[in-house]
Amino acid sequence: TVKVNVIDGIPPIIEKPKTFEIKTTTIAIIAAVILALINIGIFFYIKKPKNKNEESNQNSTSIQPPKSLK
Repeated sequence: TVKVNVIDGIPPIIEKPKTFEIKTTTIAIIAAVILALINIGIFFYIKKPKNKNEESNQNSTSIQPPKSLK
């Protein structure tokens, strides 16, 4: 049984690393792509609203004080 288990155990050991290597590289590539997309998306998403909010805040703050001064 030990010899059979060893013989039976060898093919999965040979096959598993290949599948795991493929899965690991695929997961790594997918993770890298997802992280890149998330980083780019967050960068642009944060950049755009911040600019809009800053402009609207500057406009609102610059508009409000003159009204209160008047």
